[in-house]
Amino acid sequence: MKSIVLNQNPDKAQATASTESVYQKPYYEVDTQEQGYEVRVFMPGVTKKGLSILLEEGILTLEGQRAANNVPDSWRVVYRELPEYNYRLRLELNVDIDSDKINAQFQDGVILLSLPLAESTKARTIKID
Repeated sequence: MKSIVLNQNPDKAQATASTESVYQKPYYEVDTQEQGYEVRVFMPGVTKKGLSILLEEGILTLEGQRAANNVPDSWRVVYRELPEYNYRLRLELNVDIDSDKINAQFQDGVILLSLPLAESTKARTIKID
């Protein structure tokens, strides 16, 4: 089974203009299964509302907007260890995926994607006449 290749175009590490967001590449894992792939992406601080997933022209893009750190107006932040950035991960899929059967689950900042192989890419036994 072929592997999924990370897009060689690096994600933005810094903003190029004041209106652009700063993105961090999240940690992720890819496992193979007989029917396709399973991808786990770790985006701590992201809620389901701040998450978007797009598959376009063989590129799987996940973006997560971190929830704002809401503190009362009367508080003054002295130290913040959590960085203020959003996540973006772009994976180039070098195998045909059945996009109609992709399944996404989200819990506690972890996205679990099931990427089933298209029927044309699955191994099959050929009968000899």
